[in-house]
Amino acid sequence: MGVEKFLERLPSIRRRPFIRLLRTWCDGMDINAFLERCRRDQEFLNESVVDLVERLKMEGLAPKTITGFYLAFLKRFLRFYGLKPDWDIIRARCEIPRTRALKVDRAPSVSELRRMILAAPPRIGLMIHLMAVTGLRVHELLNLKVENLDFTCDPPVVRIVSAKTGKIREIPLTREIVERIRKYLNGRSEGLLFPTRAGKPMLKNYLVTAFKRLTLKLGINQRDPSGRGWMLHPYSLRKFFKTRLEEAGVNSLIIETWMGHDLNVSGAYFRPSRKMILEEWEKAERALTIFAEEDEDKAIENVRRIEELEAEIAEMKRALSHLLTRLRESHNRLGASSGL
Repeated sequence: MGVEKFLERLPSIRRRPFIRLLRTWCDGMDINAFLERCRRDQEFLNESVVDLVERLKMEGLAPKTITGFYLAFLKRFLRFYGLKPDWDIIRARCEIPRTRALKVDRAPSVSELRRMILAAPPRIGLMIHLMAVTGLRVHELLNLKVENLDFTCDPPVVRIVSAKTGKIREIPLTREIVERIRKYLNGRSEGLLFPTRAGKPMLKNYLVTAFKRLTLKLGINQRDPSGRGWMLHPYSLRKFFKTRLEEAGVNSLIIETWMGHDLNVSGAYFRPSRKMILEEWEKAERALTIFAEEDEDKAIENVRRIEELEAEIAEMKRALSHLLTRLRESHNRLGASSGL
């Protein structure tokens, strides 16, 4: 059965790249003789596919082009002719490119978080601060009500109904964030904590976009290796929360409880005493306190100075641009008067 039978099944626009693929695969050998040898020699078939993958990679083709287009075509062609290469052996001998690179992200450092909180508009800064010290998910933050906050407890807490478990969880609040929330509320005692002007929950995309703009402006964010995401995003604040508590030596089951994870069998028997919770929270609060009093004044002053310098640089750029325009105009007038 000739190759023509398979080509008849392909749309005309696909035939030329497929013929190119076959020529690369056969490496100058007659296609029918090549297929016959593949039928007789399984090792030859496996090695021919390995060699093809390596050649396509050397051409600098994108992973999606190699795996999602050329290798997909080759598999279809091999099935049509009853050839069955051992893909486990092939993967062991060469690295088949992923169609999608894995996303990679990270938690912000304490200094980066300070800069974000201070440089952001006040409400966005408070949202970032609150997510970082409670591990709240974005939708939990945006639907949070003032009534969910209880400042009368020791320590103060925020109560959340976990979307995954349906259970109410209490997350302690640092004295630092409580003070900031009280100033923000200014006596308000009900309704959404961060409502829109219409009194509805803020859209997730608004917060995601504001976060990205802020981190790019500060020069602390960049694309991840996949090219599809960013190293820092709102969920990174949840990662910050978990990382800081782990580094502080807080009990892992208490961390998972505060984050709203299902503890499965471990959680069924985990009943921490109030004494244990207070001891663990003492460690946690130290780790989650973002500003020392003197550091905050210094940080605010540094941010103010940076803004002043940025304004001065912008003014110098405008003056330089105006000067260059004047010089070009003078040059053109001199050229015209001299007849050049």
